[in-house]
Amino acid sequence: MCPRRDRSNPTSPARRVLRLALASCLLALAACGPAPSGSTSTPAASPTSGLTGTATATPPAASPTSPAVTTPGLPPEKLTAADDLADFSATARRLDTELRAAARSVNTGVGLVSIRITPATRDAVRAIEVAELTGTIPAGLDDDLLRAVLLVTNDLITRRAALTRVVEYAGESPLDRQSANGRDLIACLGNGAEPAARFAADLAAAEAVAARTAPVADLPADSRQAAEVAIRIAGIRGLNLGCGSCGAPVTRPVQLPGITWKPLTLAPGSEWDGTIGTTPFRATYRTGEGWRAWLNAC
Repeated sequence: MCPRRDRSNPTSPARRVLRLALASCLLALAACGPAPSGSTSTPAASPTSGLTGTATATPPAASPTSPAVTTPGLPPEKLTAADDLADFSATARRLDTELRAAARSVNTGVGLVSIRITPATRDAVRAIEVAELTGTIPAGLDDDLLRAVLLVTNDLITRRAALTRVVEYAGESPLDRQSANGRDLIACLGNGAEPAARFAADLAAAEAVAARTAPVADLPADSRQAAEVAIRIAGIRGLNLGCGSCGAPVTRPVQLPGITWKPLTLAPGSEWDGTIGTTPFRATYRTGEGWRAWLNAC
């Protein structure tokens, strides 16, 4: 079971233990609930996370002045991996804009004595869906580019997680800033500061790596490579949102624990598809929805 969040003191031993537990295991948001009961499909045997969405992207049209690529298995309009990540970059920039606007709205309600959360602010935060980024991450990225892309994704997930209490405490507005929930809200908001400051540079770095990397061969939406994107992002989401968290320090550089597809049973009814590092995971695919992933942590 997930440890019960201690809101009375954000720096209590219980909260510090929780943060250590989160850092030591790749938690998934869904890991705090009951284990899922079965895959809806078996992925094709081939090698590499958001919790939903297919990890494919539609490449942009070729520039009329650009030479065609003749690499077998690749559409001629792909010149570098930057073409594969065009949708990712555009979606990441849009989410950054939405997060900054929401943060400004929140900040206008933070006073010296009380914190006011308007319905408009609450709704603006609630509408931000970082999971939309998942479907724009191509399967089959090499490790250097995958790390760069996951770092940008981590920045955005952490910033969204830092705003979680805005929705959770909106019904209590105005909050006494010195109350347990008021202090908790302020502490959570602070978790988004560093990734917000680093986002532009992290995205530029990812785009630079993509621009010097060969394009990625198109892989089936139900491939294991696509599933592994979902599995890795499930870990990022868990660290930031699992067990009542509201953002976690972004690990730099991004770690890529090995993923092993080997069914295992931990207990009757607790069956998993493999491990990421030493943590069991389950991944299921549904046509039109893509992959969903859970990690057995917490």
